[in-house]
Parts: sequence; structure tokens; C-alpha cells
Amino acid sequence: MSKDYLTGVIDIGSNTIRLNIYRPKKNNDNYKTVISKKTFAGLSAYIIDGKLTDAGIQKTVKILNKLARIIEDLEI
Repeated sequence: MSKDYLTGVIDIGSNTIRLNIYRPKKNNDNYKTVISKKTFAGLSAYIIDGKLTDAGIQKTVKILNKLARIIEDLEI
């Protein structure tokens, strides 16, 4: 896998946090998904008065740290 051309996207949603890693196809008009990791976070349960609670923030950070290790290992 050529690391030079990989692109990663993290999507933080109300129920899941997703990491997708893409590589451009040969024509550079499209991308191929090479890694797709979805983690259930249930962040909507940590909302009080429209704000994420400290527990919700801690859960988010823990998941993001795990995804960051994947990104770092792939040198993205």
C-alpha cells in the first residue's frame, strides 16, 4: 500500500465515529476506500442542554486517540 497517496477522514456523528481511509484511483477522478472503521459512540446520550458532557468528551477523546494511532501507523 503506497502511503504517499492515502487520505483519511474522521466523521464524528451522534451515534458513531467513523474513520475512512481512501486512495485515489488511477484516473484520479475517484477514490477507493481501503479502510473503513466504525465505532459506536452513542454521543447523543451525553448531551445536556445542547452541550456534550465531560463524560461524552472523554469518550470521544478515547476513540479519537485509537483512530489517531491507526493514522500514525499508516503515516497519513
